[in-house]
Amino acid sequence: MVVNLIEKTKHYQNPVGAKFNEFVENYKKNNKDKVTNIWFDFHKECSSKNGGWAQLKKLLGLAKQFLDEHKCNIILVNKNEYVTYQSQTGVARINCFDSLDRTNVVQTIFCK
Repeated sequence: MVVNLIEKTKHYQNPVGAKFNEFVENYKKNNKDKVTNIWFDFHKECSSKNGGWAQLKKLLGLAKQFLDEHKCNIILVNKNEYVTYQSQTGVARINCFDSLDRTNVVQTIFCK
């Protein structure tokens, strides 16, 4: 899964986000790979006038199928022993333009 958090309305970010989105879509088409591609304008969607971080539920909805299909469940049995009962089968690539904060917020909600 590829999650693009780049702003669509900023004149210097949109061309980068659009090119990245185009690259992912071309990759999917040319390689016949199953890639979930989400462009979620974090700043617009999560602005206070749109409901703030509560809007991240929308992103979770877009990513739900991928997250359900590719999760990894690990249980801590004791201090030094872990048991894996389902292995991870996918990777989520999350990117933004200039702030790791957005990326970290999204990675945290995906992990939870």
